[in-house]
Amino acid sequence: MSAVSIAPSGIALLPPRSLLRRKRLRIPQNWRRREAGQSEQNRIMQRSWARPQSANIIAFMEHHFSSSIPALWYAGPIPHADGAIRLEADEARHARALRLAVGDRAILLDGKGRKIEAEVVAWEKSGPLLRCLNNLLESDAGWPYIALGFGMIDDRSRVEWLVEKSVELGVRELLPIRTQRSEGHLHRERLLRVAVAALKQSQRSYLPLLHQPTTLVQALRHSTDPLILCHEQRVGQQTLNQALQQHGGNRTMLLIGPEGGFTEAEVAEAEAAGALVATLGPARLRAETAAIAAAAIAGHQLLEHRS
Repeated sequence: MSAVSIAPSGIALLPPRSLLRRKRLRIPQNWRRREAGQSEQNRIMQRSWARPQSANIIAFMEHHFSSSIPALWYAGPIPHADGAIRLEADEARHARALRLAVGDRAILLDGKGRKIEAEVVAWEKSGPLLRCLNNLLESDAGWPYIALGFGMIDDRSRVEWLVEKSVELGVRELLPIRTQRSEGHLHRERLLRVAVAALKQSQRSYLPLLHQPTTLVQALRHSTDPLILCHEQRVGQQTLNQALQQHGGNRTMLLIGPEGGFTEAEVAEAEAAGALVATLGPARLRAETAAIAAAAIAGHQLLEHRS
């Protein structure tokens, strides 16, 4: 829009002097700033009142973001001999994005109990090459062995949440079960990525074995560990804590129904296979909530029993 307008009388009207002054100052100033290529940081630092605060912020960021604390990576199988170690494909892409350099150190997990400190020795097209420096102790050594069978849920986000929290709680096996009331299908590759992310975040040593979907009959035959089926509360029914005390030991397999729970026929089938039926309390829980609550109770109870 032109800065000059024409009045009905034909006389040219100029904008106020203050507007012209602002326009004259603004355009050259922006132009000079672009030409000089000054960063936002430099412009702030030029203001005397901001120099101490800016210097403190920059020093804080340099200290914390250049920390020597090694990053945590999932490497899959780690050779026991002195050989080159390569990261999984997703982890290698992540390492490239973070510009992991030769000489940087990292903590590697194989998901099967081994944890090592390693150093980047070279880069190749597929990702970094690392060598083992030290073997580290397991973070969850002695944790109870819990297998969790859960009725399939027709909501991907809820299943992902279940898998994530199961890893954090140290569950060692996950068995999706098709029941009479279960729905949906399993996005296994996506769930494996969720499990790896949870493994790194929680610093656990074991990545749960994620089985293909199976039937309740096959799940009952799958494990030789004591079976406990969690069902809605009935008169005189024992709690999960009581069932765990009755079984004893350091291993168990928990069975959690889908939305709506197991049918009475499925409960009877599990009891015939030797499973104990237990309750998580009077409240009606969502399927994924019941699974995580049962895993947390079992882990704590079995650990207490062992000690």
